[in-house]
Amino acid sequence: MSRRGPDRCGTAVRTLAFGSLTIQNSQLQLRGAARPDWSIPVSDLVDGDLLAYNGEIYSFTETMIVGSDTLWLWNQLRRTKGMSTAICKTLSLLRGPWCAVYWHHETQTLWIGKDIFGRRSLLLHPPDATSGSFCISSVIPGRKHRCLSWLEIPPGIHSITWDVDRNAQVNTLFSHHTWRDTVPLKIFHFRRRKMTSNCKCLGKLETTLVTSSKIHRVWGCLDYSIRVRTIRPTQLECNAKSSTHNTFGILFSGGLDSVLLCALLHRHIPSDEAVDLYNVCFDGGKSRDRLSALSAVNELSSVAPGRDWRLVEINIDKHEVKAMEQYIQTLIHPNCSLMDFNIGAALWFAARGVGKINTRGDKMNTTYHSRSRVIFSGQGADELFGGYSRHRSALCSLGVEALARALRVDLLRLWHRNLGRDDRICSDHGREFRYPYLDEALVCEVLDVPASSMFEVAKICGDKSYLRKLARHLGLQYTAKKRKIAIQFGSNMAAQHP
Repeated sequence: MSRRGPDRCGTAVRTLAFGSLTIQNSQLQLRGAARPDWSIPVSDLVDGDLLAYNGEIYSFTETMIVGSDTLWLWNQLRRTKGMSTAICKTLSLLRGPWCAVYWHHETQTLWIGKDIFGRRSLLLHPPDATSGSFCISSVIPGRKHRCLSWLEIPPGIHSITWDVDRNAQVNTLFSHHTWRDTVPLKIFHFRRRKMTSNCKCLGKLETTLVTSSKIHRVWGCLDYSIRVRTIRPTQLECNAKSSTHNTFGILFSGGLDSVLLCALLHRHIPSDEAVDLYNVCFDGGKSRDRLSALSAVNELSSVAPGRDWRLVEINIDKHEVKAMEQYIQTLIHPNCSLMDFNIGAALWFAARGVGKINTRGDKMNTTYHSRSRVIFSGQGADELFGGYSRHRSALCSLGVEALARALRVDLLRLWHRNLGRDDRICSDHGREFRYPYLDEALVCEVLDVPASSMFEVAKICGDKSYLRKLARHLGLQYTAKKRKIAIQFGSNMAAQHP
């Protein structure tokens, strides 16, 4: 856990009627000024309450949160006075990636929460049959624990209470609570708006105007999603910036999703700030993603001039993969398939940010160690806008309803298949992934768009039409034509570790 939060770490213990509670929390300081007068985890020595929190809260009831969101959330939870409806309402209104463990001492209740997409890792080792002890952790504590039955806690709000039966046996009660806000409920039910009969009767010009309006609303939400993820609320951070300092990195395959993030990020950060583009290759620099990245940087330089786009070429050989294999397998657990390892290894080496800089064809001989602590990822774009070949197949073979069902399944299983694993991988380097495509407001806006409008069926590169149109609008003509290649294939990781 100290690798996840290298800035600060602390432990708190509470003695309970039926045992003890130990909470350890580590901190990656990204928002707000450090407060050495506050303990980690946050605690109240009088009432005995505790909070361990990990994440970013961008807004609450449409109010932007600045400064330390940990202390802000602590104050909000304290106002609930342990009432379950108030705690659920507070957690339901949070916007951003977060997970939290909150101990309310008076009611002897442990609250566990994770955002609707599950963008932060939180694992559970169920109660031991003999001792009744259990563990909740962001990461499995070492290789020897992999054999235990660890489970990824699903998104939502959960609580644990204890009581004693007539036989003096301690019983543990796990409860799941319903979201108490329309936004997470809308995302959870994930029903795409259908093309209404009124729309079918519209003329061609009217239909074009309606579609154009929806496209611009989606574009606006994506742009705002990136803006709120780049805000630096403290003067300390502003003073630390210089022309050689870079705060942000991007997982950069050179594909549509990552290049769009670059072009939009360019709008919201100072022009003299460098951006690290992490491009990983397991084939001596000859992978498809490397070639795609080189061409994409040239195009970015033409539409976003003046920016120092630092293409960090991360070349990894099979010996390095073998040396880190057991360690990476521990990080991705309980995900354990070959595909999980291939993706996890590609992300781990990419997020490490160690490679050679290539600036428009000029390579540096010295090894570069990126200092970026925030890495933007295009995760969620394919699930939201229909970027997989199975989405096109569902539409062409079975129709719009089948496409809508496929998109729903893919988005709502991201927490289990991808996001928890990826959070454990990235945070092992003391960095965090940020996912602009998984912003709650953006997802809700896309849900109001008929699924069929995500495709231009007649075109070979007709998927994710909203994003391709945005790329063309921003002058990224070549990028707008690129096809999807998964990271394990684009980086040639799958070929090296079949």
